[in-house]
Amino acid sequence: RDARLQRVEILPRDTTVVVGRTFRPLVTAIDYLGDRLVPAVGWRSRDSTVAVGDGAGSVTAVAPGTAWI
Repeated sequence: RDARLQRVEILPRDTTVVVGRTFRPLVTAIDYLGDRLVPAVGWRSRDSTVAVGDGAGSVTAVAPGTAWI
């Protein structure tokens, strides 16, 4: 089966998280046949003093501010 991806959707596109709280963005991959896949993902933050991502797909707010994940 051809499993090449056509697009990836990540929700929410942006969010506000209270310091100390963790959230898990929903990632859906759509292949060329239109089938939806839920891939295993990990996240990294551009500013780990504000938010940290992990290899299990979660993001935790560690301080006030804005961070790109």
